[in-house]
Amino acid sequence: MKNLISSQRPYYIHSSLLFKLFAMIKVFLKQYQLKIPILITKRLVMKPFKSEHSLGLFELLSSAEVCKYSGSAYDLVGKPIQLPAQTTSDSDKVLDFFIQHQSRSVRFRWAILSKSNNEFLGAIGFNSLGACSEIAYHLIPRFCGQGFMAEACKEAIHWVNASFGSTSIEAFIDFENISSIKLVKKLNFKATGESNDGADRYLHDIKFNKSYEKDFFHLDIEA
Repeated sequence: MKNLISSQRPYYIHSSLLFKLFAMIKVFLKQYQLKIPILITKRLVMKPFKSEHSLGLFELLSSAEVCKYSGSAYDLVGKPIQLPAQTTSDSDKVLDFFIQHQSRSVRFRWAILSKSNNEFLGAIGFNSLGACSEIAYHLIPRFCGQGFMAEACKEAIHWVNASFGSTSIEAFIDFENISSIKLVKKLNFKATGESNDGADRYLHDIKFNKSYEKDFFHLDIEA
């Protein structure tokens, strides 16, 4: 149906524009109603950041290997945070940043915990939420090579699709971060040829990549 304006007829909006408008309204409303849940997979429990994750986050952010590709970090007032973290006071600034932001549903992180012993393995979350949401993740190096991050990413993607109707996921990765590039390619992300602040953009189209859902069960628990 074509857009039509006249004194005798009502104003018709093309159905595709209505869909986009409703999707934007849905995302806007959910950003102010969002309760970040606890997610459970076969081997993992993903809990929204809390102060109890301080020591685990310090191990993660005190790693030079992790921080090499993590980019700059800033506290709640915009001051740079020293990374790799030298003490928990450094990493706690990152923790506080995400705890405060997740209360406003702007951006957030889950702590990735082992279901078997509750050990802190890493962190995952979103820097933005919408039709295209930006995922970010970090894993403590001693836990690499065991498939934990792939498992966490699949669950996070499933959640953001079900909760926000996100149809695509983007990730920005340093071109030298080979292990992370291998991970997103395994998850069917494709390089877009775009970059931002020295990181290459990869895109995952959810509607064409549903096959992983049959391999995972998903449980939301209010945090």
